Amino acid sequence: MSNPFKDYKFDEEKIRADILRNFDLLYRAKCDTFPKMKLMQIFKAFKAVLPDFEMNLEELKNHLDALAGAPNNDLTKKGDEYFMGVV
Repeated sequence: MSNPFKDYKFDEEKIRADILRNFDLLYRAKCDTFPKMKLMQIFKAFKAVLPDFEMNLEELKNHLDALAGAPNNDLTKKGDEYFMGVV
């Protein structure tokens, strides 16, 4: 029997894929100066650069925390700081 949910995507998956992609771009641009980034730094950067970013701080935190806990990406959280890979 084939899986009927194989191609289904939750709305949150689309949002988290965008957040992860944008965080990866931000991190690659700034990791030499900021090997770990605080939530407020990420939030301010997203607000300043992404014209359609309308998420509040708590929503962003919830998505970043969920991504940091997911097994198949490099986003990591230590305390209140986020980074890609192992620092």
